Amino acid sequence: MYLDNNKISKIEGLDKIPELEILDLSNNQITKIEGLDNLPYLKELYLDNNQITKIEGLDKLHDLELLSI
Repeated sequence: MYLDNNKISKIEGLDKIPELEILDLSNNQITKIEGLDNLPYLKELYLDNNQITKIEGLDKLHDLELLSI
């Protein structure tokens, strides 16, 4: 799912798409990353150019191959 450049400030609803493999949230206004534990199949996560101060749930992403912050 490509949600880059959308002025997103909060991540919601990830629990409704657990089969997600790619998530691009780069170039937004996100400060806190949470709910990642609901994405067991996530392989690629892009978070570049945000205002992140806290990330929760990375330890649950056992299939994660690429993380770009």
